[in-house]
Amino acid sequence: MNWVRVLFLGDSLTAGARDPWGMAWPYYMAQLALEDGVVILPIVEARDGARTSDLVRTAFGAIESAGAKEAFVLIGTNDAKEEAMLPVEQSVANLRLVLAWCAVQGVRAYPLTVPLPSGFGSPGYTVAVVERIKAFNAALRALALPRLVDCEDIRETVDGVHLSVRAATEIARRSWAAVKRERTFS
Repeated sequence: MNWVRVLFLGDSLTAGARDPWGMAWPYYMAQLALEDGVVILPIVEARDGARTSDLVRTAFGAIESAGAKEAFVLIGTNDAKEEAMLPVEQSVANLRLVLAWCAVQGVRAYPLTVPLPSGFGSPGYTVAVVERIKAFNAALRALALPRLVDCEDIRETVDGVHLSVRAATEIARRSWAAVKRERTFS
């Protein structure tokens, strides 16, 4: 049986906050992979409210201990909120550090752009927050990262921010497609 250990780093979007089925996009990705005959062993290191600076403090240990060959990183939403705002340059620097740690450990890293909030049902989300997320995503695209998974256009949410099942499944589909472009399973 083909299998792969995959590390998922992020915030509430990766943790599956408010998913109506109690799932998260990493597990939907595992289901898609299984349809292709590949078992994903997911290690999800994500927590609600996490910022890229929180990830910097925890990622190296997670990368080192996971034994994964692939790592997905979806984080940045909370960096843009007024009460916890980080400058875009700092958010990008934090993410680049995590990606470098993956490279040193021989882990293929797949950063994701952040889906834009589609409404403001969660506290702290404003038009200015959306603009900062757009700036963060644009900065990621400008880096020309080889395995960037673009998810900015995925807008269906359950509360204006957190992913609906359909949105989580679409992120999973795009992410699994990115893995299949990088490697084969036999």
